[in-house]
Amino acid sequence: MHVDGFRFDLAATLARDRGSFDRLSAFFDLVYQDPIVGAVKLVAEPWDVGGDLDSYQVGRFPRGWAEWNDRFRDDVRDAWRRRTGVQAMGYRLTGSSDFYGADRRGPDASVNFVTAHDGKTLADLVTYERKHNEANGESNRDGTGDDRAENFGVEGPSDDARIVAARARQRRNLMATLLLSQGVPMLLGGDERGRTQRGNNNAYCQANEISWYDWSADADTERFTSFTRYVVGLHLGHAALRRTSFFDGAGSPPDIAWFDARGQPMTGAGWSDPANHFIAYLLAGDRAEERDDDVLVVLNASLQWTSFIVPGIAGQRFGLLLDTGIDDGRPAADARYDAGAVMDVAPQTVLVAVAER
Repeated sequence: MHVDGFRFDLAATLARDRGSFDRLSAFFDLVYQDPIVGAVKLVAEPWDVGGDLDSYQVGRFPRGWAEWNDRFRDDVRDAWRRRTGVQAMGYRLTGSSDFYGADRRGPDASVNFVTAHDGKTLADLVTYERKHNEANGESNRDGTGDDRAENFGVEGPSDDARIVAARARQRRNLMATLLLSQGVPMLLGGDERGRTQRGNNNAYCQANEISWYDWSADADTERFTSFTRYVVGLHLGHAALRRTSFFDGAGSPPDIAWFDARGQPMTGAGWSDPANHFIAYLLAGDRAEERDDDVLVVLNASLQWTSFIVPGIAGQRFGLLLDTGIDDGRPAADARYDAGAVMDVAPQTVLVAVAER
């Protein structure tokens, strides 16, 4: 039937032999022993409805399981809203080794997402700071009260061109961050089209226009669908963005090198500074692979222009492939930077450049 695997809702429940979560429970043994189920993809929603610490088990499922990583969702949202610095973001961009590295799982154990069927859509995440669940019949008490959302100055739809542009840019930033991060990206259906639930973050009970898809196309829909398709192509086209093992900083050049806003190696102070909203990193491609080039990723969540010194070895040149400051994400074909040159990075922007051979 072409079933690749299963996603287990509230999966922590399955591992409760005697009331508490046990990663050695009989359930996991039975799955491993099954010749069919034990060989397919197994994805856990690693929490359940208990409401206590024992109910939240992100990073604690055994080998062979992948997990919905809601820390990716929260940390990425907070970083782009400048509520935090870049330390947590560094882990999320590289596959969340803080959760999945200790038990010999790899980045593919982390199912990364910015939005899911629970919560707001991507378009609503940048349009409504508050939840709007009045239509659910529970006096707006249901659903989370903290979406880590922002509205850019106006709650709900706006005709202000500056607000519209800022929201579109942030959608591109969040989508690009998801698709450029190590791990398994999960897109909420309709986000590529700008689907809205009118600020409702708990729309499971709405079988109407609130939860339906609007398949009509307009210029905004076409632009963002094209942008998403383009960034998916970058994700698939560069093996350095799809590693199956964690970075260790070893090798010459190292498999990953981190840089601050000046283009200098990132320091401990830079990592821990809550006011630092700029991060860049250079991924070393596998020289044995024909199309595995070095990839430079720059994320500027700050509100300031930044003059970034492009890293790399002498004589190396990078071609710019992505700029989220552009509607479709595609820079000019001749946008290139030599190692050591200044790259002026706009506020609230993701840039991706690839080393030319």
